[in-house]
Amino acid sequence: FKSNWDGNRITIVFEEALQKDKTYVITLGTNMRDLRSNRLTSAVTYAFSTGPMIDQGEITGIVALNERPVLGAFVWAYNTRMKPEPDPAGIPPDYIVQTGEDGSFRFTNLSLDTYRIFAFRDQGRDRRYDMGRDPLGVPTRDVVLSEGQIVSSPLWFQLAVRDTLAMYISSARAVHHRQVAVKLSK
Repeated sequence: FKSNWDGNRITIVFEEALQKDKTYVITLGTNMRDLRSNRLTSAVTYAFSTGPMIDQGEITGIVALNERPVLGAFVWAYNTRMKPEPDPAGIPPDYIVQTGEDGSFRFTNLSLDTYRIFAFRDQGRDRRYDMGRDPLGVPTRDVVLSEGQIVSSPLWFQLAVRDTLAMYISSARAVHHRQVAVKLSK
């Protein structure tokens, strides 16, 4: 989409036509600032529908790094029916929110379906997950929203940088005729 700010108004123009009978969610992240440069303390969400009802599914949780809450971490949700093998390093998410000051996040107005959630701290500030650089959190389960459970139990993420470098031999020397000393990178 394209957007145009004018004072305290924003106009959003979508590149494609909106789908029929679908709930759309717009999230203003914690990086947003008001006219006095104050940041939002938590993400603000607006939902609207192109059909007769707005979806009510909800997923919540907490994101931490070194056991401390993370402000402004990205949390991405993938609908596994539409994207059966989500990959935050290469596939854009279906939904995005950011964590508030207390590390909490909340997806609202989701359709009843199965979701895989990823959380990461965007070290490069490029709004994408960079493997080996950005600390990532992955839950132990997918979230299933159904008629019987439209609100999930909270998810907990402990972020960590994934080690993507292969081990290699940094040096080798003969100790004597039957022994070699090998030094590895790890």
